[in-house]
Amino acid sequence: MGITLCYETEERKALIHGGEITDNAEFHKNIYPIIKLSYDRLPSSALQQCFSYCSIFPRGYEIDREEIIQLWMADGFLVPSSREREMEISMEDIGNDLTSCSRTVAGNAGCSTLRANEVVSFSEIRRLHLVFNEDMPRRFPEVSIYKDRLRSLVALEVGDCDKIQNVFRKRNLRVLYLSGSTIQKVPASLSKLRHLRYLNLSSSQNLDVLDDQSVNSLYNLQTLVLNRCTSLSKLPEGTGSMRSLRHLDISYTGIKVLPISVTSLQNLRTLDVSNCTNFEGLPENVEALKDLRSLNLSHTGIKILPTSVASLQNLRALDVSNCTNFEGLPENIGSLKDLLSLNISHTKVSRLPNSISGLERLMTLRLHSCPNLEDLPKGIEALRWLKGLDITGTKVKVVPDQLLLNGRERL
Repeated sequence: MGITLCYETEERKALIHGGEITDNAEFHKNIYPIIKLSYDRLPSSALQQCFSYCSIFPRGYEIDREEIIQLWMADGFLVPSSREREMEISMEDIGNDLTSCSRTVAGNAGCSTLRANEVVSFSEIRRLHLVFNEDMPRRFPEVSIYKDRLRSLVALEVGDCDKIQNVFRKRNLRVLYLSGSTIQKVPASLSKLRHLRYLNLSSSQNLDVLDDQSVNSLYNLQTLVLNRCTSLSKLPEGTGSMRSLRHLDISYTGIKVLPISVTSLQNLRTLDVSNCTNFEGLPENVEALKDLRSLNLSHTGIKILPTSVASLQNLRALDVSNCTNFEGLPENIGSLKDLLSLNISHTKVSRLPNSISGLERLMTLRLHSCPNLEDLPKGIEALRWLKGLDITGTKVKVVPDQLLLNGRERL
């Protein structure tokens, strides 16, 4: 539907009219005009493109909010905001606003969804969702059919697919989304994808090697998603060469430590290491990640955080929940003036540093199921923006009156 609205030719009208969702008079009379009006009244062509991009996913596919924003950025619809432009309203911020109202669910993929065995030559296609027949051997089409216009390729639940190396030879790709493949090693030709901005290899459970040769030339990569690559035990030493990287997701992998070079990723905004049960800890010089906004270490084996964590002045969310070996926060944790959410539930924490009162913007503090925690620190009532405080499953018996004032629901 998104493609149809973006380029409403007679041919594309026929595409949407032939879909199951539109095979009734009520849709044409009551629903489609409302959708079309809403689309036409979007304030810019960039936002219209953002809406139509959702058609690259199959109907009913629930798209994660952060994921769709990252894809929009990769295709050039949104301009990444930066520290220098932090006070301006960027297209990335608008993207957050667009997705904050409700969850995004993809509609009919229209002409951008093709079955692998049906692809012959579609030189005008820029964004393609490739579908495999369940009753036929899986095989990627030859690279020559992609021509030069293809910028985004999405293939979900790829499985054991022949000729998968063909995908990594398409040098103009900006988005490569291959989930659930059986590849064990990424082809060396990945290094040739110099324009690539988004790479998703999630749920590739046999993937155990991502070498330096593969990543050293990915200078424009903004998002790398490797979650649920359960055989992956380490990142390449050259990870730091991906200087444009903003989002790194290695959750549910076998990774134990991060390479030292990761601290060279000065544009990194989100780091998700959650559910890496073997993960031992962050680099001591983690403060080099000056633009980091979200750090998720939940369900890992960490015991402590380096004191340098308190130097991450842009950090807004810190999660160490369900780290059963975690013993306590750094004494200088109060230096995180922009922190909005702190979750240390289900840990061994027995006390909170007094400096926690310096978390001026903190809105959510989750302490539940910390059986060793007996008291809240002095000065915690100074957290005037705190809206959520969860102390269930602790030994805390006294809560300052100030945390209960003004009708705020904090417990």
